[in-house]
Amino acid sequence: MSTDDPRPDEVRTDVTLHAPAAEAILRAASEVAGVELSNPADLGGSLRSTVLRCRTAESVHRRANLARLWAGYGRGTPSWEEDPWLARTTAGLLTLLPEAGIAAPPELAGELARIEAVSEDDYPAFTPGDTCPDNNLLTPDGLRLLDFESACFQSVFLTAAYCRMPFSTCWCVYNLPSEPAEEIEQAYREEVVVAYPALADDTVWRAGIRQAIAAWTVSTTVWVLPRVAEEDRPIHRTRRPVPTMRQVLRHRWEMASTLEEFPAFAETMRLMLSKVAGAWDVPPLPGYPAFGG
Repeated sequence: MSTDDPRPDEVRTDVTLHAPAAEAILRAASEVAGVELSNPADLGGSLRSTVLRCRTAESVHRRANLARLWAGYGRGTPSWEEDPWLARTTAGLLTLLPEAGIAAPPELAGELARIEAVSEDDYPAFTPGDTCPDNNLLTPDGLRLLDFESACFQSVFLTAAYCRMPFSTCWCVYNLPSEPAEEIEQAYREEVVVAYPALADDTVWRAGIRQAIAAWTVSTTVWVLPRVAEEDRPIHRTRRPVPTMRQVLRHRWEMASTLEEFPAFAETMRLMLSKVAGAWDVPPLPGYPAFGG
């Protein structure tokens, strides 16, 4: 939630939100969300915006409520839940491979259909849709996620894969050490197991994660490779430092090349590494600076 201010977007350091302003924001936000909001906590913001954390009189996390909110405020744009993005990108990969000089293994189409099945509705859970390092605030009460324009219900595995890859759709992606990655994944798993006890089975969990890694790798390949066919470029137009698109692609392909439960797909990734990335003169994806990368 925010309040507009015509002044420059400077960081607020010593401004406390007064009760009348908080009440005005709550009234407006309650009307938009269709639920009663209370207990606002000022999380900061800028001189032209205010971020509040509030409690709701009823859950706004349920699927029907999210669908209602999206229908009212989505401006006709389909949500990720409605958009067949994975079917589109798996088909796109089969089109892209010949253009990259790669002959698709005969079994690849069937495996892509299995990979696409991760988007089915077996273990749905709410997600912001873009759970990346830049989409959060560190507060005295812990980390709070931001940017819900891609919010939807999707397979828990598609969200959990962000911990492993890491950060499947992000521009701020580097190598993440295995220890914090495993801690993040386990914390998320402990939450979703409450709703889906079957996910306590390591076999079920690991298979789902690897299927999701394959799905996100397909999506990244179809989106990024045509953009760097001729020359490399930073993965973000203005932010620095950032890795290059080729660095990220090669990192994704290296991970996906180990998914032996999808042998044709893994072989395709190895072909991409040798025939496409083999001609790239780029260093490996660096680690996050916070971990000494």
